[in-house]
Amino acid sequence: MEAVILLRFVFLAVLFAHFLLPPCSWAVSLTFDDVLARAVEHSPDLAIAKYDVAAKREAVNERAYDYVPTVELRSYAEQYKDLTQGAAAVNSVGDVVYSSNSQAQVSHYVTAQLTLWDFGVRGKRGI
Repeated sequence: MEAVILLRFVFLAVLFAHFLLPPCSWAVSLTFDDVLARAVEHSPDLAIAKYDVAAKREAVNERAYDYVPTVELRSYAEQYKDLTQGAAAVNSVGDVVYSSNSQAQVSHYVTAQLTLWDFGVRGKRGI
């Protein structure tokens, strides 16, 4: 008898939910294009492939630097100061020994480089 009462209660609850409650507003109909776009957007395999393509492009750009001429500019300045004001013949600071006179030196270097012939090295590396 209790099972029949329970069954009637469940039946009435289902009827109430079906006819009196509004339809679910969160249900969305999707087209095949929507499903495909979401699959492409959330696919880890495609994300990995995109990063692989970006890495390969960067490797090609890096290899192209072997064909580009380079110019290098360096500047170097140093100054030795006699700390003893001529009282000692040699000054020592740690492991470095300086002469007893003060001096200054400034150097500038410009280097240009272009590989004209590499004896097939780039071809062997697959560049």
